[in-house]
Amino acid sequence: MKRNVIVHVAGVAALLVVAAPLVAQETPKSYPITFQADDVHTIANLSIELNDLKLTGSNMIVIPIRCQPGITGAMLIGKGDYEFAPADGDAIKGVFRAAMLRLNPVDQPKLLPINDGEATTDYAVHEMGRHMLDNVFRHCWHSGMDALIPDAGSLVANVYSTTQGDLLISTGPTSSVVHSFTDKATLYTKK
Repeated sequence: MKRNVIVHVAGVAALLVVAAPLVAQETPKSYPITFQADDVHTIANLSIELNDLKLTGSNMIVIPIRCQPGITGAMLIGKGDYEFAPADGDAIKGVFRAAMLRLNPVDQPKLLPINDGEATTDYAVHEMGRHMLDNVFRHCWHSGMDALIPDAGSLVANVYSTTQGDLLISTGPTSSVVHSFTDKATLYTKK
């Protein structure tokens, strides 16, 4: 009987040793972000569309959120329109004055084409963006103020809506959620 107990304990210990690295590998990697005053861009005609979410605007000021893998988001400052129109629900749309985007760096060139534009320095826009970033960055895909990388094909827009306030629209290929931080209410969920 003692031999069976010893073998069982040794087997459990071996499982723990093997399982420990698996758990560590499942933890997403986080990356420090940079957000610089000398990295300000203007997009004459912003048009982003992915997973039932559409954002448009003219002369949009963009400050990229960069990390080691690439651009994983941006602060948008300027007037634009947003529309989330899922096939199985009512459209949620309106006007925004500013927004934070989060995306996978692989999707950035297609969704937010700022690589071709020349960067300028704008301390005023940077400071406004930084104040907003400090508040909304922790709404999604984060580890404190470090970035977690969204899944490829995902897009998050945290818009400052003229009619709905602080509104998070998180979309992916198979799931989406819309949450109002102003009203503390989830407006749409698909898992």
